[in-house]
Amino acid sequence: MTRTDCRHTWFRFSKRLAPVIGASVLCAMALPVAAQPSDGRLQTLGSGQWLCGWPGDAWDASFRPDPARQFEVTGNATYSTAAGSGTYLRTGDSVVFTSGPLQSLRFQVEGNRLRQSGTGAGEKPLICHRRAGGDPRRQWAPTG
Repeated sequence: MTRTDCRHTWFRFSKRLAPVIGASVLCAMALPVAAQPSDGRLQTLGSGQWLCGWPGDAWDASFRPDPARQFEVTGNATYSTAAGSGTYLRTGDSVVFTSGPLQSLRFQVEGNRLRQSGTGAGEKPLICHRRAGGDPRRQWAPTG
């Protein structure tokens, strides 16, 4: 085989291999992005008291507090309620309570408000608002 034949063979081989290498590089670049949830940065909720309840309707109060669901974010992805304390995980705009009295509740973050996700058809989602300030005499003061 002459030197010209070798070059010709390599040229034909590289023409077939180039798309495979290109596709492999693109797949490798996309893997880290595909493995992460969208905007999946670990974050925490704003510290302080969160008031939770059910949305009302036109014939009732606009908000019906649920004292069993009130919680206080105490820092480092931990919270406490009257029934005990636990932890939560916030990734991007999603919050999952991973232990404690509120374990397995899932929410979407909307500013200073949480809206329960995964509710069934026709069910009203639980909504939580972070209490403005720290005055315990204030019953209801949505900030978001």
